[in-house]
Amino acid sequence: MNDEKGIKDGSKKHRPMPTVKKQTDIFFMQRALELAAQARGQTSPNPMVGAVLVKNGKIIAEAWHQKAGEDHAERIALKKAGKSAQGATLYVSLEPCCHFGKTPPCVDIIKQSGVSRVVAAVRDPFPQVSGKGFDVLKDAGIEVVEGVLEKEARRLNEVFFTVHEKKRPFVMLKWAMSLDGRTSDDWGHSKWITCEQSREFAHRLRSWHDAILVGVGTIIADKPKLTVRLRDFNRTQPACIILDPKLDTPPDSPCFNEDHEIYIISSPIKGIALKNKAEKLIQKKAKIISIDAHNEKFHIPTVLKELLQAGIQSIFVEGGRCVAGSFFEAEVVDKIGAFIAPKIIGGFAPTSPLICNPSCNKDFRPLQDVAIKTIGSDVYIEAYLTL
Repeated sequence: MNDEKGIKDGSKKHRPMPTVKKQTDIFFMQRALELAAQARGQTSPNPMVGAVLVKNGKIIAEAWHQKAGEDHAERIALKKAGKSAQGATLYVSLEPCCHFGKTPPCVDIIKQSGVSRVVAAVRDPFPQVSGKGFDVLKDAGIEVVEGVLEKEARRLNEVFFTVHEKKRPFVMLKWAMSLDGRTSDDWGHSKWITCEQSREFAHRLRSWHDAILVGVGTIIADKPKLTVRLRDFNRTQPACIILDPKLDTPPDSPCFNEDHEIYIISSPIKGIALKNKAEKLIQKKAKIISIDAHNEKFHIPTVLKELLQAGIQSIFVEGGRCVAGSFFEAEVVDKIGAFIAPKIIGGFAPTSPLICNPSCNKDFRPLQDVAIKTIGSDVYIEAYLTL
């Protein structure tokens, strides 16, 4: 009915009916997703996007978006292809943009290139796009197919979709424990529960997030640097976030010696003692965000709202147990990464990875898309929470 109306007023008369070439489309879209993933951890706040140009069944050009502010994947691939893009099919892992940001709209160069068909994995959730890019292409007479490997595309850009759909940063909760479920011994010692390969992978996980979050207890007990320490890491370090209601973070903590932004979430700064603490931490270039706390516990959704306003789109929560539990209770954990080492620690004190109200998990919170693999001598379990 809408198409008939479009023919009468001329607004949609050039729109071709989309055709899905299932196996072919899936094959080339898988390649676009592989390309996009090469920029993992490098494009924030932009999504990861891959593009593949195919003509007569062969790839003639391909590319991926490498960094925010630089050319998008579609533009790079089309520049590579030049005139040979005429009549080709463009596979792209996210709907092409139709607005001016730091770069021009991708739909413009797609129209100019002579591409006859565009296959996109998923619609862009960004309000300025969100289907409008598809409409521009259809109005130009280009065939558009969407939804090919949509679930995989959404998983790839889980941070981007969480930010635009849930209006908060994406949260991944990580912990390491022994086979008997302990994160430390009775005296709180927890160093090197996992093997070297697991610790290296944990740094890789850090590198894929905008920020690493811990509680002040971890800062005092473990004196962590909270940095990515990988040989091939040459980008800006993730920000460091410390939940510290009473500003007990020592100004000489090792994390202050590293080249990263530091955010300290504190209670409202009242009284001379707290103001003096704040001044010392600010001298260390810490940025203090004041939020009301109840019994020294923050309202986590409010914390996330403030951090999103500060430009942080993904958070890697490393503990301790009370901090991890508070995120779990608030039902804002999107993803879990658990390392299990083949060690028995034993002891008398309970050391669950999570300290939280049992009522928040009375139905045993189900997990989805569970992946289990071995890393060195350890077992790593990664899963998503269903809410």
